[in-house]
Amino acid sequence: MHLISSSLNVIDACRASKKPVLPALLGLLPFFTVSGMAYVFLSHHEEFVHVHLLPTALYLGIVFAYMVGTIIIAHVAQKDFPYWNITWIPLILGLADVYITPYFRELVP
Repeated sequence: MHLISSSLNVIDACRASKKPVLPALLGLLPFFTVSGMAYVFLSHHEEFVHVHLLPTALYLGIVFAYMVGTIIIAHVAQKDFPYWNITWIPLILGLADVYITPYFRELVP
C-alpha cells in the first residue's frame, strides 16, 4: 500500500508543479523491483516467513533503508539516480533458486 500511496503522491506533486510524471515515477522503480522480487521469493519459500521471519524482515528493512539512503545522497550530491545497488544480490540469487533449481531437480533421477 505504501508504494501505491507514494505513486499517487508523486503524480499529484508533478501535476501541481506542471512537471512530467513519468521521469518522477521512474524514481519509484527500485522500490517496485525489490518489493516484487521479495514477494516472488517469499511466496515460493514460505518457510522463510514462518521459520526465519526476523532475519528476513531485517534484511528487507536494510535493503530499503540502504536504497533510501543512496537516493538521498545522490540527490544532495547531484549525482545520477541510483536505480541499482549491491544489496539486491541475495534477492537475485533467491530468484535464481526459485526459477533455476527446479530444472536441475528434473534432471536428477
